[in-house]
Amino acid sequence: MLFIQWPLPTSKSLNGTVIGWFLQNPGTIVVVGLFLILLILIVYLGSRFDPVVVVPDTKAREVVVDVEILAERRYLQRMIRETENLTLKGIPAGLMAQGVPLDEVFIPLEFRPNRPPSEYPLTEEERRIYRDLSQRGALSEEMERILFEAEKGYQQLLKRIDRISIADLWQCLTRNSPTAVIQGVPGIGKSTLMERLTLHMVRCGLKQPDPEMLEPERLRPTLVPVLLRLREYAGDCEQTPDLTLENYLQRILDRLNIPGVDAYVLKNLKAGRCLVMFDGLDEVSDPIMRKKVQDTIKTFILDYRDVSEASYNRFFITSRVADYDQEAFPNYAHFTVAELRSEQIQNFLPRWCRASVRWSHSSIAAIGGHAEQNAAVTEQLCSPERCGGCIDRGDQVGRRFSRYPQSGGGRGREIFKPHS
Repeated sequence: MLFIQWPLPTSKSLNGTVIGWFLQNPGTIVVVGLFLILLILIVYLGSRFDPVVVVPDTKAREVVVDVEILAERRYLQRMIRETENLTLKGIPAGLMAQGVPLDEVFIPLEFRPNRPPSEYPLTEEERRIYRDLSQRGALSEEMERILFEAEKGYQQLLKRIDRISIADLWQCLTRNSPTAVIQGVPGIGKSTLMERLTLHMVRCGLKQPDPEMLEPERLRPTLVPVLLRLREYAGDCEQTPDLTLENYLQRILDRLNIPGVDAYVLKNLKAGRCLVMFDGLDEVSDPIMRKKVQDTIKTFILDYRDVSEASYNRFFITSRVADYDQEAFPNYAHFTVAELRSEQIQNFLPRWCRASVRWSHSSIAAIGGHAEQNAAVTEQLCSPERCGGCIDRGDQVGRRFSRYPQSGGGRGREIFKPHS
């Protein structure tokens, strides 16, 4: 083909042939030759190497996601099991049903924002003296009564402030002020409130209904609850003096035996999606240890209060009014649990009776064992008329408890002290 002329000539000249054209243009021959050499080199090198195509390991990523989801679900379910039933202390076994549903008997507490420290009945110098005596354990019974009466007068001042609901209190928590100290008399329900908030948050996290919670639309966003008992933390600090709250939280999570739960909680804590509750500061009885616990709480909150632009953590600290150091957390908002109204008690007692009444086999047999009859008897026993005497006695007990200071709050114990 390189030597053919068209049309076919009679001479043997190379003029008009392809090879003749190439001979007359040597530069083109060089370019074509280099191109062929490069092409051969590419083909040769390609045959010498075995290319490996890297495919993203989707299965490994799916496994990681599955571990996180499983840890979240198991943690939230564990929190439900720990808080859905109310366990009473101080009541002989057999008198009350064990495991009363918390949401069925929970009293929606009300709060009063605390007045400034300058309006406290005791002067700063008096507070300093009482605080020093309390830390040395040298506070006499008479001094305790004087302190208690002063705090009682302070509570009278708080009564002049309008009550707010838990939803109102929640709305007071902002990025600049994400912490609230909740105070109250022993047994008013501070610890129970923390458990109720925990139960509500985990139900929302699992997309479960919580119809008994008032104004749930205002308790947003849904956060991962972390409930820390300060008395238990102080006990661990006695064994490990340099134990931080972060390390203690790690211990608590390890005890749950849930793979990946520590990474799940820490991830949400660093993303500003947690509700951290420090419950029972007053239950740390040793003054030196209590001061240490207060310092570790402040450090923990400083470390995690504003860790994300998208969201921020919220913090609650609970303590009784007596023996509380008013200067412990001066930069945090303070709220006092308001005394229960008479209508709250009247609404609570029938609900408590229905939730806790328990029939023995002989009692059921005595009334025939029919569900309809059982329900009728329950309604009769738990009617407001039947509970009227209990309400009267609750008023008396509340007034009696208000006369004397007590130490150590208790989970699930309520003082029926109505608002007069």
